[in-house]
Amino acid sequence: MAEGFNFKSGGKAIAVEFTEQRLSPHAGSATFWGWLHPSGWIQALASALPHAPSLSNNSLPALDKALAFMHGLLCDARKLTSPTCGAIRWCPKC
Repeated sequence: MAEGFNFKSGGKAIAVEFTEQRLSPHAGSATFWGWLHPSGWIQALASALPHAPSLSNNSLPALDKALAFMHGLLCDARKLTSPTCGAIRWCPKC
């Protein structure tokens, strides 16, 4: 069994330990996004996306779609052929 580890996020200390209990892939996602948020990676992703801001109030921003796609990958997504993936692949600069 793996050993536990500690880290700080948002000024709070977080301890992660492991058990023999099986958990879903979603169990650690909140901890991961809490760690990733202050790293600046999300802002770097936003600046790298070639999409212009949407003009529709009903449309999800490209950053939200990209983050949802990343979350799916991290949580062992089985199908990555949704319309969201097509929207992420589309590049207006190409």
